[in-house]
Amino acid sequence: MRPITRRQALQLGGLGVASLAIGTSGLLWQRGSRLDPVTGSDLTEPEVLRSREGLLQVRLEAAQGQITVAGREATVYGYNGNLPGPTLRLHPGDRVQVRLVNRLVTATNLHVHGLHVSPQDNSDNVF
Repeated sequence: MRPITRRQALQLGGLGVASLAIGTSGLLWQRGSRLDPVTGSDLTEPEVLRSREGLLQVRLEAAQGQITVAGREATVYGYNGNLPGPTLRLHPGDRVQVRLVNRLVTATNLHVHGLHVSPQDNSDNVF
């Protein structure tokens, strides 16, 4: 292994100082970021919709709206004016009927977790 030259040592030292300056400026910029969340507020549970007598009928309206997220006003896509949408509670064997009303300017679909949905065709396309 060859020893490094004086020029290489100065270059490495300069890179170290530059890295330190860039890292420090990132930390300082982050401290003054306007994206700092408001802490200490209570978390709220989404609305819970439950099946009755083996059936849950629900109307979901997908729309853009203004809500408060982490203490700040935000424009979001949500269901029924909320983010996230409601929690759907069913018992094994229950049926669910969903009427999805799209108030967005683009096409949308409904992607669910915890239900048996056919992977055939476009049934569960998350995109």
